[in-house]
Amino acid sequence: HGLLDLAPVARGALLERLEDRILALDADDRIIDRNQAAAATFRLPPPRLPGPPAAEALAAWPALVALLARPEHDRVELEIDGLVME
Repeated sequence: HGLLDLAPVARGALLERLEDRILALDADDRIIDRNQAAAATFRLPPPRLPGPPAAEALAAWPALVALLARPEHDRVELEIDGLVME
């Protein structure tokens, strides 16, 4: 907790070093931030604000888009392009 309280430079450096794929969505489910691992895996375009709707940007991964519609935040395991993600 408190990750978003880090100075922007430190936060950016930390997120970019993680091998985990991280996407941040706003209340309208638009991608507002991502790390390089997520950008590469999901072949995301260069960042822009407001970001693209997640359902549109991730349309090639229907199982991932289906998770966006789920109101609960249970642990979910998903395999995409041979990568197992949770």
